[in-house]
Amino acid sequence: MDNIDYLLEMKLEIQDLIGNLGMKINEFNNDIGCKEVDFLEIFYQHPFVFCMFLSSLDGKFTEDEARFLNNFFYKDDFQVLDGIYNNEYTKYSEKEVYNNLIESFTSIQAKNLILFNDKFIIPPYPITLFAGIRNIIKNSEFEPGLDSEIKELIFSLLSFYEELGVSFIASDRAHEKEIEFLSRIMTTTREFLKDNDITLPISGKSNQDIGFSETHFLTGANIFKEGMKTSDAQKESLVESRKKLGYIQETLDDLLNELNNLIGLFNVKTDVNSLINLLKIRKLREDQGFKQPPISLHLVFSGNPGTGKTTVARLLGKIYYHLGVLSKGHLIEVDRSCLVAGYVGQTALKVQKVLKDSIGGILFIDEAYSLTRNQDDFGMEAVDTLVKGIEDNRDDLVVIVAGYPELMSGFVSSNPGLKSRFNKFIEFKDYDGSEMFDIFKSFCKQYGFKIENKANDHLIKYFTDLYSNRDKTYANGRDVRNFFEKIMTNQANRLSTQINPIKEDLTLLKEEDL
Repeated sequence: MDNIDYLLEMKLEIQDLIGNLGMKINEFNNDIGCKEVDFLEIFYQHPFVFCMFLSSLDGKFTEDEARFLNNFFYKDDFQVLDGIYNNEYTKYSEKEVYNNLIESFTSIQAKNLILFNDKFIIPPYPITLFAGIRNIIKNSEFEPGLDSEIKELIFSLLSFYEELGVSFIASDRAHEKEIEFLSRIMTTTREFLKDNDITLPISGKSNQDIGFSETHFLTGANIFKEGMKTSDAQKESLVESRKKLGYIQETLDDLLNELNNLIGLFNVKTDVNSLINLLKIRKLREDQGFKQPPISLHLVFSGNPGTGKTTVARLLGKIYYHLGVLSKGHLIEVDRSCLVAGYVGQTALKVQKVLKDSIGGILFIDEAYSLTRNQDDFGMEAVDTLVKGIEDNRDDLVVIVAGYPELMSGFVSSNPGLKSRFNKFIEFKDYDGSEMFDIFKSFCKQYGFKIENKANDHLIKYFTDLYSNRDKTYANGRDVRNFFEKIMTNQANRLSTQINPIKEDLTLLKEEDL
C-alpha cells in the first residue's frame, strides 16, 4: 500500500473515533454545564500545521513538500479546500497551490521561532486535548468504557503523527533538523502520556496494524524481497519458522513502546528514535528512487554503570531486525576478557570468533576503553582486528562500545578506524532520586509487592540523598536492585517470626523493612 494511502486510511479511522467520542464527550459537557466542542475541526486543522512546522525547521519549503501536502490534505487535480478547511472545493493550478502553501509556511515559520525551540517543545494539540479530557472524566460515573476509548484514540493519534512526520520528511531532502525535531516531539509526547498515567501498550499485536511493518520494510533475512510475489500464507509460514528458530517474536510496536516506557533516559530515547526515524525515512526515499549516502550505525554509549545501556542495546538490536538493518537482531555482550588473550596470535582468533557470533546482530563491548589503556599489550591488536571485522561485515553487523563518559572519547580517538566509524555518541545520564524511586516501584510491581504508605516518604528521602551524595561507586539502577533485594531479605526475616502469615503480609513492604 502506498504510504499516502495508508496515512489517509489512518486519518479516516481516527476521524471515526473522534466522531463517536465527540458526541459522548459533548453529552458529558452538557451534563456539567460546559459548551460543546467541534473535535473534528480541531483534528482537521492540526496535522497540516504540524507538517508546516516540520518544514520550517530547515528554513525552506520545497515543491516536493507542497506536492505531499496536496496529495494528503487536498483532493486530486489540485482541487483545494477554500479557506483550507471548509467543505467547498475550488480547482487551482499547481503553481497556485504552491503559492498558497508558501504563504502558510511563511506565517508558521515566524511562529516557529517562538513556539518551538530547544526549551519549549509540546505534544501535538489533539493528544494533549484528549489526555486532558480523560483526566477530567476518568473518575466520573458517566460511562465506564469512555476512558479506554479515549486511550485508544490517543494511541492512534500518536502513531498517526509519527507516521505523518516520517512520510512528510521523506518526501523531500530529509533534513537532519526535521528528523531531530520529530523524534524530540514524539519522545516528549510519550513522556507526557506517562506523566498522565497513559502507558503505551505492549500487546503483541500484529505488525500489520502499524505503518512500518515487517512486510513494509525488507526484513534482515530477506524473507520478503523487493518485487518478490509472496502469498500471505507463505509469509505467515516463514515468520512462524523464524519464531521456532528463536528469532525476534515481539512486534516493532511492542519494542518501540518498551523502549519509550523505560524510566528516565529522555535524551537517549530521543537519540534512538532519531536513528529509527532516519532509517524509516531512508527506506521511503529509496522506494521513491532517491540515492542514499552510506551511514554508520555503530554507536558509543557513554554513561556510568546501571544506566540502562545494555537494555537499550538489546532493544535496538531487535528494532534493527524489524527495520531490515540486521538479519537476526540478537545481542552479544563482551568485555576485554572475551577479546584479549595472553599470547601472540590468540587475541585475533578470539576477536574473530566473537565477530562471527555477532553477525546479524549487535556486538556490545562494555568498558571498551580498557582495550587501549595499555598501548603495549594485546588490546591494540584486538582493536585492529575489530576494525577490520567491522568493515568486512558492515552490511549485517552493528557494534556498540560502552563505558564511562570521560574515557570513551579517548578510546574512539585512539585508532583512526574507530574514529571514522563511531561518530555517534549517546549519553546515559545518572538516574536522579525520583527516577530511582520509580525504578524501585517497578521492581515492586514486577514481583507483586506493595509499599506501606509510611514507607514511601522514607524511600523518597533515601533515594534523593543517595543521588545528592553520589560518588564514583554510584551504580544507578544496580543500586536500586541491590537495595530492593536487601529489603526483601529484611521482610523475610520479619515474617519468619509470624505463624502462618496471610497473603497481605507476604506482599507488603513496611517501613521497618527499610
